[in-house]
Amino acid sequence: SDFIFDVISVATFKEFYLADVGRAGSRGTPALLAYLSDYDWRRGKYAAGDPDADAEKRQEQTATYRTHMEWAMSLLFRDLWDKCIEECRNGKTAIVKRDAFPNSLCTHMVKRKLEIEYYPIADAAGLRIGVTAAVRYTENKIRALLGIRSRLAIKDLPNDYRRIIDYYFDNVTKREEKKKKQENIPSYMHLYDAPDTGMSRDGADEIERVSWTTTARLVEGTEDEPADTLTSSEVNTPVTPEKADNAQQPESTAEATPPTSNAETYGLSLSAINYIAHLCLGREYTPDAAMPEDTLVEIVNEAFADGFGDVIIEPSDDGYAIIDDYKEDITEWLNRITK
Repeated sequence: SDFIFDVISVATFKEFYLADVGRAGSRGTPALLAYLSDYDWRRGKYAAGDPDADAEKRQEQTATYRTHMEWAMSLLFRDLWDKCIEECRNGKTAIVKRDAFPNSLCTHMVKRKLEIEYYPIADAAGLRIGVTAAVRYTENKIRALLGIRSRLAIKDLPNDYRRIIDYYFDNVTKREEKKKKQENIPSYMHLYDAPDTGMSRDGADEIERVSWTTTARLVEGTEDEPADTLTSSEVNTPVTPEKADNAQQPESTAEATPPTSNAETYGLSLSAINYIAHLCLGREYTPDAAMPEDTLVEIVNEAFADGFGDVIIEPSDDGYAIIDDYKEDITEWLNRITK
């Protein structure tokens, strides 16, 4: 898989290397790019970064090129693959014949002739032309993202291809704008963020206890009311409506567990965190009927792109999955915020 692009580019029987590529998710994208596009984006003028930029900047631009090219085209191929296969199966098959051990010494006892019937996917009407145009259009989007003015000429790009690519880069732009806004916010402003801890009676009791303590300190410093307006027992043991009937019973001295901060959870809701735990650890999760899974994935990836530095969920055979490289990090994160 590390050099599938180069293999398919030179292979005479390219379809052989596309077996199961539709089930490979984003990992199959380089293979489809090599097979279905006449334009090799890796050899583009700016694929290795702006020649006028320094080495560090060029390296960053190269990573940006690869990331956005493969993610945008993965989204497109995810939409096209089933349609492409169905169209091919409704058409004619092709046959290729090969002798085993070509150009090699062998005996007639072990030599074999192979006859393979297959679907010539690249022959689907307009598919190759459309994908080639989509790759060039995606590169233009990446160049714009990097502030590079030069653009490639585009022709014969189907509108539905264009809409999918535009959708991807619209989300990228929104994330970048949000990131810039957050970078411009003074650091002290984050102190005003309310922790997303949900509601609980223990939490309410703790808030009331702290409030009474603060009140006692304020009262102690005023001349209008004597400092002993509130007794120490009244300050440290507030009577809530629920406990009024049992006011004589001693209060529990156990303190509530400090809530996880909003920054630690990247601002995600409990439902989103449960969804991540479902993908990463196989925990039970009840989908929210009002929140489509695609939208939830977008929200989670956007939050992690801002707080963690990268998206963590990718398309898979069964829908979505945690990117393998980040599973250990996400497991540690889940253990930390759910203690």
